[in-house]
Amino acid sequence: MPGSKPIVMVCTALLLLAGSASLWPASAQDTPSPQDDPLVFTPMEPGPVIVVLTSGEQLRGELIEDRPGSIKIKVAEIEVRVPRDRIEAVYPENDLMERYRLLREAIGPDDAEQILFLAEWLRRNGMLDEALHEANAALAVDPTNGEGIRLRRLVEQQIRMRDRANARRGEADDQGEQAGEDRAGERSSFPLITPRDANLIKVFEVDLRNPPKLVVGKPAIDALLDGYGGRLGAPSSEEGRATFYRKPPEEILSMMFRLRARELYDDVEVLELPASLKLFRDTVNSTWLVNSCATTRCHGGPDAGRLMLANRKPSADLPFLTNLLILERHTLDDGTPMINYESPESSPLLQMTLPRRESLFPHPRVKGWKPVFSNEHARRFQQAVQWIEMMYKPRPTYPIEYTAPAGISPGVGGDSPDDSGDLMEPGDAPVER
Repeated sequence: MPGSKPIVMVCTALLLLAGSASLWPASAQDTPSPQDDPLVFTPMEPGPVIVVLTSGEQLRGELIEDRPGSIKIKVAEIEVRVPRDRIEAVYPENDLMERYRLLREAIGPDDAEQILFLAEWLRRNGMLDEALHEANAALAVDPTNGEGIRLRRLVEQQIRMRDRANARRGEADDQGEQAGEDRAGERSSFPLITPRDANLIKVFEVDLRNPPKLVVGKPAIDALLDGYGGRLGAPSSEEGRATFYRKPPEEILSMMFRLRARELYDDVEVLELPASLKLFRDTVNSTWLVNSCATTRCHGGPDAGRLMLANRKPSADLPFLTNLLILERHTLDDGTPMINYESPESSPLLQMTLPRRESLFPHPRVKGWKPVFSNEHARRFQQAVQWIEMMYKPRPTYPIEYTAPAGISPGVGGDSPDDSGDLMEPGDAPVER
């Protein structure tokens, strides 16, 4: 984008629109049940938090106690215990406040549009009082701004609802707490990848021909130019560096890929799903994979065997990308990968959805099992083939530590973060990431 503002400023609005995609919530689904290995469960430190409930309601208070089945927070001097099965995410407020401070510093005092972006970001992350403050600040600059008026009304309504809910909660007792914890333990035991891991998968799967919205901050660009300046087209002169800062983020990421600057991939924030991941989520994971394969009677319950899949919130990033990682690393007993990237239609993952007599890899004989598709011409089967074809090739090995349930330990993939490997000359295709 020649002639535009420096990329760190241009991307501010995109970052705000991204909601909490770049934050690190401690999801309720990340904690195992009490009967699991206690070493797996790592409680959050006490302190100010924002709790987002599955109903959409948001609580703001002091975390007092973090258990596998519930958390206890103090809201308006009232101690409240919240079962894990009612929690969508828990955000350390200090992290959010620091992000808020940094974003506010990057916005001019008279830029009403970006102040409103910030107000919406605050609202989505449960910081309603701060959101109201910023909405008022935007309207002070532009009193007739229709979006600002609408947002202020919405935030004021949510604050009233929050305060009423807190008042009702203060009158309630803890009856049924243990039963709630038991239910929460059963539903929250599946270990999910972290938000950092989810973003890293998105980075590796970015299609530079059709890139999603993404952000590369100035510190990452500084590190790229300082560490790789003069190599494979990365500028080293002051003039070249100044021009590089104005490049679109996808061009900067392309340079990172060519240089295999893997230690910087974490500093790229992908604000939208790459097309291949969106196709997997919408036509595979959220449809037949969860509804037919990951049910509690099959690969989503105690009798799952070696392959166990997450079956809650199939459209949420952490569950569906966890399933993708599990499938990516899972093999049959003879070592055959679950996904065949050279011949997608021959993948055991897809072949096991077919009637046994028509399958290259017949599904094991299990009581109650039924084929998902009648033949390979089924629409969803072909969409799954398309998804596999769209995944980036040559296949990257995600540098993610993750131990899948049911005793599967796929291990750690990828090179060490400081190993850039063999550099690829510009124009070489495809580039190994």
